Amino acid sequence: MAVKKLLRLPCLCVVTDSQRYQVDTLVDSLVNAVKGGADMIQIREKDLEDESLSDLIRNVVRSVENTTHILVNGNPKIACDEGVGVHLPEMGDLVSNVRAIIGSNALVGKSVHSVYSAIAAEKQGADFLIAGTMFSTNSHPDKIPEGPDLIRAMKDSGEVSIPILGIGGITPDNARIVLDAGASGVAVIDSVLGSPDPSEAARRLKTVLYDSVI
Repeated sequence: MAVKKLLRLPCLCVVTDSQRYQVDTLVDSLVNAVKGGADMIQIREKDLEDESLSDLIRNVVRSVENTTHILVNGNPKIACDEGVGVHLPEMGDLVSNVRAIIGSNALVGKSVHSVYSAIAAEKQGADFLIAGTMFSTNSHPDKIPEGPDLIRAMKDSGEVSIPILGIGGITPDNARIVLDAGASGVAVIDSVLGSPDPSEAARRLKTVLYDSVI
């Protein structure tokens, strides 16, 4: 019987965006991020055709050699076919429906932007949540951030016990604020993939995460 994969905490998740960071250099950046301490890679590529997405997943899986969790965004069928986890958008499929496709042992995460959505996602069987937006971001420049108080409210509800990762504009300079609000980690794009040295960028973030839980 397969054993369910557990999320390593505190968790540093690196989210991909090939519209801003080209696919031909993306895999190398991810490998270096993992060397620097990234615990999870979320492949979020809404514009790739299924075949190209599957090719990218296989390349990443092969390159990181089972040293980190890999999830694909919003596509449970491909996740099942490639043997990776899946991350669902807030208005996406029910976690319980995805479990019927991907199985009970794969990691399933869900994006949330409210306390209500966080409670619902946990009841559906999500393993973790990604909550945002924490701070202003380059990927969503017009969005008003909910801020770390969103995570604090989720924890204060008493109905959210699974790990919550903050996302949105997080850097080594402000990650501590997110952890202090009750997050179990952070998810980032620019702070790692936008760095000339993804390994060092991941290492700096991971150091902040560890220092926050000591």
